[in-house]
Amino acid sequence: MAKFCQGFLNKARENYQSKGEDWDKVRTGLAQKLGLEFHPEKLQELALKFYQSAIRTPLFTCKYGHAEDEYVCDSILSDIVGLWISELVGMSREEIMNFGN
Repeated sequence: MAKFCQGFLNKARENYQSKGEDWDKVRTGLAQKLGLEFHPEKLQELALKFYQSAIRTPLFTCKYGHAEDEYVCDSILSDIVGLWISELVGMSREEIMNFGN
């Protein structure tokens, strides 16, 4: 997996070089403008962690039915579903909780 991550980063750097730019310098500049730390030597490790989080099996999932469709989300998304619902229906948490009563 480490080879894949390094290959991905090499490909990104080559793409920038073909345009006459330095990928690391561009990313460092963006990070500085955003007030973030940027360590190009740790990118392989970061890419691997991102990959692992993207392919993980969720510990908790939810299913939401809508007509004939079914939507599945994991715990990260389900934490904000309530916010989406309250924004969509324009109701407060209390109004939503008392709706069934």
